Amino acid sequence: MELNPIFVSIRTAFVSTVLVSFVGIFIAYRLLNKQGVCKYIIETLILFPLFMPPSLVGYITLILIGKKSFVGKIIDHIFNFSFIFTWQGSVLACFIVALPIMYQCVKGAMGAIDKNCIQAAKLDGATNLIVLFRITLPMCIKGILSGIILSFARAFGEFGASLMICGNIPGKTENIPMAIYFAVENGDFIKANKLTFVVIIISTTLIVFNNFLLKKREF
Repeated sequence: MELNPIFVSIRTAFVSTVLVSFVGIFIAYRLLNKQGVCKYIIETLILFPLFMPPSLVGYITLILIGKKSFVGKIIDHIFNFSFIFTWQGSVLACFIVALPIMYQCVKGAMGAIDKNCIQAAKLDGATNLIVLFRITLPMCIKGILSGIILSFARAFGEFGASLMICGNIPGKTENIPMAIYFAVENGDFIKANKLTFVVIIISTTLIVFNNFLLKKREF
């Protein structure tokens, strides 16, 4: 069995999950007590990928950052780089589809924190940074961990958006879902079955961890 698709999937999911974790926590914290049109617009943009087919997400991203797009030309001019048909493009695709999940998990966890605890800390002279790192984040750590697990699972299973942005290049951008799809298309069911077994093991492990966190949160 070829191991490259497994390594690509794990590496892509790991990097995108790290990025999603920091960005999701930052945005959720900044928008926590905000109201108005700006918050609505930002949340709408973040949640769009949840309500659109992954292939459409990839197509829209392709239009926005393609080599002939305005953003794509700027990136190419400054960095001499393009996301198209690259491993970084796969990370970007996973980031886009996983961010809504991470944001919703962190938002829900932060929204459940007793505001009296935060107000009491501020009355005692705690700064916003102290409140964030000593109260807010510790109190919603289970929600954050659950978001990380679910985001990793979403990124690990990404197919449509990644295929649109970075294509299926063996050893470079071909992840497990792509490898399974093209293996079945080519009649290589042995390879498809082996990779499916790997996905089932990893998915089951993630489900067990997530359920463990949810059960601990109940007590």
